[in-house]
Amino acid sequence: MALIEVQNLSKIYRNCENLTYALKNIHMSVEQGEMVAITGPSGSGKSSLLNILGCLDVQSEGKYTLNSVSPQQLSRSQLAQLRNREIGFIFQHNILLSTYNVLENVQLPLQYRKIRKSDRKEMALNVIKLVGMESQAKKYPHQLSGGQQQRVAIARALVGTPSIILADEPTGALDQNTGRHVLGLLKNLVDAGSTIIIVTHDHEVSSQCNRIVKIVDGEIVANI
Repeated sequence: MALIEVQNLSKIYRNCENLTYALKNIHMSVEQGEMVAITGPSGSGKSSLLNILGCLDVQSEGKYTLNSVSPQQLSRSQLAQLRNREIGFIFQHNILLSTYNVLENVQLPLQYRKIRKSDRKEMALNVIKLVGMESQAKKYPHQLSGGQQQRVAIARALVGTPSIILADEPTGALDQNTGRHVLGLLKNLVDAGSTIIIVTHDHEVSSQCNRIVKIVDGEIVANI
């Protein structure tokens, strides 16, 4: 079975007697080690799909399986544990905690797992080194450039060795050179065995992926 399996998935919003389909009859699968781009115009359903894949939302119809687990069958606390252990999130605006330094921000997912303090520090330092930020470990977000902040966000997404990394426009707020550096880092992660799904409008980003899934009006119109 693929790492991700989506079958006949729809997301429907009901307003009185009107139905609005954010997603309609989505079928897709993602294998371990793939880097997949989700593209399409604004309002096409890309973020709705990413939220469901990230267990931040639930579909109205259809089936979604992540690593042989059906999130729709889990309780709220079980979903939180699944997100923490299986999914790493990277957002366009990296949402680092301003009162935490780099090391503390990266350790945060491990803290929720109640991992011993000395162990989580070691694990965090390992991924901080991986993204080339070891010399900045004691600095705070406001002391870092946009590209450095995004590298910290990538380290935070990686620290728990998740099955999948979901990235929503990870280079959208960066200048071209910094965006290319971050994209190169993501490609290195895939080469090392990570699975990444990227929502992007950037053709340079999507062209570097193994596959492009294009969504228009809530439906997949291309999967190449």
